[in-house]
Order: sequence, then C-alpha cells, then structure tokens
Amino acid sequence: MHEALKRLFVEHYGCRPEAIVELRADGSNRTYYRLLCGNVSAIGAVGPDAEENRAFLSFSRTFRGIGLNVPAIFGEDAAAGAWLEEDLGDTTLFDALVEAREDCPAGPFPQAIVAAYRRVVEELPRFQVDGGRVIDYAVAYPREAFDL
Repeated sequence: MHEALKRLFVEHYGCRPEAIVELRADGSNRTYYRLLCGNVSAIGAVGPDAEENRAFLSFSRTFRGIGLNVPAIFGEDAAAGAWLEEDLGDTTLFDALVEAREDCPAGPFPQAIVAAYRRVVEELPRFQVDGGRVIDYAVAYPREAFDL
C-alpha cells in the first residue's frame, strides 16, 4: 500500500518521500501516514471500503469547493483505496483542550481554548446548510439518508 502513497506523493510534490510515519486513527478503519520529503509533507490515507472512500473523497472535494475548511485532496488511487491529502498538523481540537486543561485542571473551561471552540461552532452549520445544498447524497455511506 505504501507504493500507491509514494507514487501519489511523487506525482504531487516531485520528490520521493524520505520518511513515512504511521499516525493514530480516531474512530476510523482507515490507516493514516505522514509522508515527508525535505520541508514538505502530506497525509496518506488507506481505506478498506471502496464505497466509504468514494463518499469521503466526494464530500471532501465538495466541501473544499465551497470554501469550507477541510484538507485538500492532492490525488487518489481508487483501486488501491489510497489518497493523499493536505497535512494540517498533529493537534486535534481535543488535544488542544487537554493541553489547555493542564494549566487549570480543576478550573472552568479554559479560556485559552474558547476561541477555537467558538470558530468550530460557527463553522459547523455551514457544513449542514451550505454543504447540504451541494453534496451528492447518492454517494453517501452507508446510505443516502438515515431515516430509511
């Protein structure tokens, strides 16, 4: 599988990855890797379910196309179930919260993280409202609607 990711990386960046580091996955059957070459990096993903991959990539491209803040998709190999996407770094919102709480473990919600949560809460409706207008629900996984 690394070969498909390496090829996608070379196609996008023009250099072969010098290192490939497996990343932890949160709530997904996908396997994620960070591919590095000099000062550039990308995330390589491998998903075992072709239909789920198709939905993820379609939604990601659609969301990106209307200006929502999701990683860019740089390339894909559908037969291998692999794709290359923009590397946004290691820190998740939850990681930032845990780090902020270390400074005040018994106190209220850390003020240092309130601004980040506010940005997330303000952005989420755009996925539903703006995204809902343009998403191709025919590729939704595992089905088009949850009320079936």
